[in-house]
Amino acid sequence: MKFTAKLLLIFVLLVCLASSTLAGKKDRKLTISAYLSSAKIEIISGDLERYETAVAYLDSLFMHYGPHAEGLKLMAQVQVDLLEKKAVSPEEKLVYVEKLVAYVDSLHMCCENDQIKKKHRKDCDKHVEFTDSLKVQYWTIFYNKGVQELLPQVENYQSEIDAAPDSSYRADYEQRRKATLDTLVTTMKMAALLNPQDHRSYVGISTAYEKAGEFRKAIEWLGEAVKYVGDEEKPNLILRQAFDAIQLADFNGAIPYFKAYTELLPTDIVNMGNLAICYNNCGFYDSAAAVNQKILEIDPINRDALIGMGRYYNQLAREATDSSTAYRRVENEEAATAWTERRDAQFDSSMTYFKTAAENYPDDIESLEQYATITGLKSLNAEAAAAFRKLADLETSSAEYSRAAGDFYLRDQKFDEAIIEYERTVERDPGDAETWQRLADLYDNAGDTEKAAAAKKKIEELK
Repeated sequence: MKFTAKLLLIFVLLVCLASSTLAGKKDRKLTISAYLSSAKIEIISGDLERYETAVAYLDSLFMHYGPHAEGLKLMAQVQVDLLEKKAVSPEEKLVYVEKLVAYVDSLHMCCENDQIKKKHRKDCDKHVEFTDSLKVQYWTIFYNKGVQELLPQVENYQSEIDAAPDSSYRADYEQRRKATLDTLVTTMKMAALLNPQDHRSYVGISTAYEKAGEFRKAIEWLGEAVKYVGDEEKPNLILRQAFDAIQLADFNGAIPYFKAYTELLPTDIVNMGNLAICYNNCGFYDSAAAVNQKILEIDPINRDALIGMGRYYNQLAREATDSSTAYRRVENEEAATAWTERRDAQFDSSMTYFKTAAENYPDDIESLEQYATITGLKSLNAEAAAAFRKLADLETSSAEYSRAAGDFYLRDQKFDEAIIEYERTVERDPGDAETWQRLADLYDNAGDTEKAAAAKKKIEELK
């Protein structure tokens, strides 16, 4: 994404050393005044064919006398006239804009170089002011054309594409959108050439590519904008790069942008959460946990961070379980015991995070379910039973939760509570023969022969 202005600048400087012909004839050295006067006459004529002669006079001036402020100013004026009178397509205009910028830059270099004769730098301030005003004028023209005319056209064509009744209609508008997008990008490139330090031109190009779904190019141009934008606007542009990468499902590519953004705005926990998601999607679980810990330092009851940490320690616990099993297979009890203890510690951490989430977000199914499962794994029967019972209250159509609550009440020898949950289970799933059997046994144990008989009858019907 490099413009050719620098190359053209080198070309302008080298022209001083090049041979030149004037109107097809062998060049003879004239005075500086003669070259300038002759060039002005050709330019004032307004005849485009005579502009070539004007350029030849000025090339000869540079060849014989080196850089000259007024000559460079005239060369810049020639490019503007050709831009207005000769160029038709955006690509043709771009060529003249590149040359305009090169001659203006050469003028600045000439005026700032004390080694160039003072008489060659006469009226430098006036010439520089004039050519700089040309750059400002045409930056405004091209930028406004881009954002006020071309970008809305791209958006309108996209709306037509989305609403297209058939493929031929859609193809026509896609072609129009592409042509307009190409013109928009070229127009914004011209604006960027004329003022490369104004980030708005680059943002305009990136917006166009975003509208076209070309997010990789949008990211590149946003990168150019970031170089020149102020501190206040920089985070938003970097965040756009991150979300453009997400549009490409490039989570790894989004990480450095989310990271840079959160370093600039370290209290934005929403996008810290997005960074953690990207880390998790790429398998960088330790990095995700570190981000979630930072979020919890700012917001100790942040739901997503609590769940993220709970999952993280769950994963570590599963890995410890696998290691413990592997060592037990080879009869290394010492190592197996160590990994089992590590597993229990990881489950404790996981349980703590899920418990905090469940307490602060009492209707959150995921947190409560994870807490219930872990307490069950650790044989904390009362806690598991209460958690599954609450889940059953939240999910009134689920037989799974009420069945699990009954199982843990049964393990805890709370038979009356177990009966209640099993009765809820068969209400939700009347075909659950296994739960009917448990109810029959519990009814027998409680001396409720009538209910026991009804349960056994149901079991027979299900066979």
